[in-house]
Amino acid sequence: MEPAIPDISEHTNISVHWEPIKQGRSVVGMRFGCVEEKATAIKPNVHMLNQVLTMKVSG
Repeated sequence: MEPAIPDISEHTNISVHWEPIKQGRSVVGMRFGCVEEKATAIKPNVHMLNQVLTMKVSG
């Protein structure tokens, strides 16, 4: 997860955060949140975002 978050921020106007959901010391899930930042010169590239997430999750 950590390598994907800077990639998302760099290539989109979306700020992503996440936190593990734990039961005791075990991680049983993840909680995600995102915020669309103010419009900038960089436009969101949904196709590229999907590639980054797929690459980071599977690789």
